[in-house]
Amino acid sequence: KDVLATVTSVSFTGGEPLLVPEVIDLINSLDPKKIRKIEIVTNLTKLNDRFLSAITKFKKVKISVSLEGTHTHNDYIRFGSEWNTLDNNINRLLAESNIELSASHVLQHTSLFALPGLIKFVEALNIPLHLNEVYHGSYPSSGVLSLRSADLTTANHFKSWLNTYQGTYK
Repeated sequence: KDVLATVTSVSFTGGEPLLVPEVIDLINSLDPKKIRKIEIVTNLTKLNDRFLSAITKFKKVKISVSLEGTHTHNDYIRFGSEWNTLDNNINRLLAESNIELSASHVLQHTSLFALPGLIKFVEALNIPLHLNEVYHGSYPSSGVLSLRSADLTTANHFKSWLNTYQGTYK
């Protein structure tokens, strides 16, 4: 409690912070007048009313949702996740005026299939997308996460899409 009295910035990352009930207890114990920044990285599969109630008392909460794809791509890559639930949770957060929502995507082999649809999704909702490497320097150096790890047909299909795409993430 002594430490919490001096805190002005809080960040929650994974594992998955929304799986831990104590995270909500900790948020509820923070003084919204002293906290300047709250950041949460989540896969957003466990959003609940108790969490939403806890964060509404703060002026601004930054939430980054980890998205490796949409629809069936999401359900395949993040086994156990259901796109309809995730989509609903994203829309619940977008309805809150104090939440600044962004998305985060880890570039990997499956991005060749999932990235075009993911970009279309975030652009339609006007959500910023952050593209990340698995580890610093994993691209463009050689390794399993390069275009060379995909078959030629898949790589060429992605290249064709990329050549015609003119949006924000070009």
